[in-house]
Amino acid sequence: MIDILIDGEKLPDEYDDHELQRKFQGYREFHIRDTPKGIRASEKNDVIVIYKKQRKRLILIGVRVGSHDKLFKNKHK
Repeated sequence: MIDILIDGEKLPDEYDDHELQRKFQGYREFHIRDTPKGIRASEKNDVIVIYKKQRKRLILIGVRVGSHDKLFKNKHK
């Protein structure tokens, strides 16, 4: 996934790459899951990566990596 972002390309839809809001405004996140489509991911098999692009160059900053529940403490459900 990181190589795709470095190349300036869009991640495939299954990664659910999207902009964040509130205290993470200006950042994006994508999901790394190993669950079949339609089955709810759990803390053990849904990891999100929060990152930021700056200027016209891609500066990938690994901000936080973890499950949605751990990173957002159930605020974004």
